[in-house]
Amino acid sequence: MFSKNIRLFFGKMVNLCLLCGLFFIAGCGSDVKNEQLSWTLNVQECQIKDKLEAVDDVRQYDGSIAKVPHNNAPAAGNVFLLVKLEAKKNIAGNHPLQWQEVTLQDGKGNSYNRVQDVFLTDYKYDRLSATDLKLDSNGWVCFEIPAESAKDEMKLVYEDGDKKNFMTVKP
Repeated sequence: MFSKNIRLFFGKMVNLCLLCGLFFIAGCGSDVKNEQLSWTLNVQECQIKDKLEAVDDVRQYDGSIAKVPHNNAPAAGNVFLLVKLEAKKNIAGNHPLQWQEVTLQDGKGNSYNRVQDVFLTDYKYDRLSATDLKLDSNGWVCFEIPAESAKDEMKLVYEDGDKKNFMTVKP
């Protein structure tokens, strides 16, 4: 009889401990806040180019039209990776998106910064401003990467303080 009471007591204690443990775990999970990044970057499209070429018609002073070629090429062994991004600001306040916070990372862990890509407008790409962004924006940015890296999946990395967001870039 005594052993039956002890078994019942310990059985209830085990159940109580399990129940308290479940409440503790659920409570811990609900206290953790999902820290939001200042900006969300969405990769909408990407293209690999070994060169960019275009010809513009330019009206001359005499009324004639001259053909003006534009050519841009990356360094030997490299390609341009053009990425169309949508940048959305998530929080109010004065935290602009600064381009040094955004890098492209290849499968080997090498990082690449955005190049001076003002030339994109010559090829009819709506270029995303290279200055700090303060409002929602979208457009194209350019990275120069080794041609070998362009064959693999890459990640666009946005660092916001101690938080990072990785977006897959598939050429």
